Amino acid sequence: MGRGPVFSSLADMTEWGLRGASLSRGRLLVLRGGAIVGFLAVWSLVSGAVVLFKLFNPIFLPGPWMVLGKVVQLAANGQLWEHVGATLWRVLVGFTTGALLALALGLPAGHLRAVRNALEPIVELFRPIPPLAMLPLFIVWVGIGETSKIAFITYATFFPMFLTTVHAVQQVDPLLLRAAASLGARRPQLFFRGAVDNIGSGGGTFRVHPHIQRPRRLEGKSSLRSVQLEGGHAQIGQ
Repeated sequence: MGRGPVFSSLADMTEWGLRGASLSRGRLLVLRGGAIVGFLAVWSLVSGAVVLFKLFNPIFLPGPWMVLGKVVQLAANGQLWEHVGATLWRVLVGFTTGALLALALGLPAGHLRAVRNALEPIVELFRPIPPLAMLPLFIVWVGIGETSKIAFITYATFFPMFLTTVHAVQQVDPLLLRAAASLGARRPQLFFRGAVDNIGSGGGTFRVHPHIQRPRRLEGKSSLRSVQLEGGHAQIGQ
């Protein structure tokens, strides 16, 4: 008889019972690699069928070999790096602007109820509007140039960062703040040395609170994809 699974914790046992035994790293890499190869094979077959049976213009569904060849060509003549640099610059400026605004408003909103009550109606008015729905307005307001792209990324970054910053500040133990206040700490000290330090640093080494870190990664990826929806002289995918 084979040996049963060995569990190191109750969480592992619960996960095994719900999802089955976890795959080894080697099998997982093989599974993911096989999925990618299968996807490329289906893509090649479909694009080949489009060319063979003349279903529609092949330019709308080029094969993976054509895409790879074009990427190599653009990289060789230097055009690819120009577009990559322009796209990353827009994402960097827009994301940084949105993150700084979110932190500048989210930190006091999470610490002071009056600020939170003042900002909440405005945030809840615009937050449900998807960034893509605001894209035509940005183009109408500031044109189709760099400003509209940066404004779009800033808008897409701000709301998740603002909400999670407020939540992170509210996670600070209120007993610690009350203890500091009882020892004579004033409101500015409670804010900068209590709330901000507790979510931004630990053990003398700067770190980012996980509630803020998750939307930061998410919005960085979505901004890189969404910025390509507008026209421009230099960008990835042009």
